[in-house]
Amino acid sequence: MTCSAAGKRGCLVYGHRPMICRLFGTSPDTPMLRCPHGCRPAPGAELTPDQAAAIMREYMEMPGQMPSLNSQQEQVFMAFGEHVVAEAQRLGMPEGNLDSSEVARRIKGEGRLG
Repeated sequence: MTCSAAGKRGCLVYGHRPMICRLFGTSPDTPMLRCPHGCRPAPGAELTPDQAAAIMREYMEMPGQMPSLNSQQEQVFMAFGEHVVAEAQRLGMPEGNLDSSEVARRIKGEGRLG
C-alpha cells in the first residue's frame, strides 16, 4: 500500500486527510482498514466492520462531501495529491499538516499560478 501524502515522519496532510484515512486502523476485521504493520486500536476502541461502514456511509451522505470516485477520478485525485506534496517539498514546507491552499498561495506568490 502506498500513499502520495506519506512523508518520512508521517502524513503530510494529516489535518486535512479524508475520512477513509481517519478510519484506517480502527477496524482490524475490515481488510481495507486493517493496519499492514499489525497495529491495533486500544482495547475496546476497535470498530466492527458494520460500525466502520456506517460511519463512512454517514460521512458520505453529509452535504458538501466528495461523492464516490470512479477509477479515473481517483487517479486524478491521487495525482493532485502527489503534485501538492511535491510542490510543498520544493518550497521547503515542513512535513505534517500540509494545507493545499497554503501550497497554492505560495505558488501564486511565485507567479506560477494564475
